[in-house]
Amino acid sequence: MDSIRRIIYKYFELPFHKRLEIAKKLEIYNEADLELKPLEATQKWSKQIVDEKLIDQLNNFICL
Repeated sequence: MDSIRRIIYKYFELPFHKRLEIAKKLEIYNEADLELKPLEATQKWSKQIVDEKLIDQLNNFICL
């Protein structure tokens, strides 16, 4: 398995619409996130992914 840092870096490299799609699939997205700048939203989601231990699921979505 890739390191957490590498997986998060791959997530940041994706286009924003893909990051948003993944956030919705991981159920970490909410309507208020639309008011954030794309970078801020991605940072928020990345923290949630790590905090909620969703890194393996994220890796699976990135590798599809």
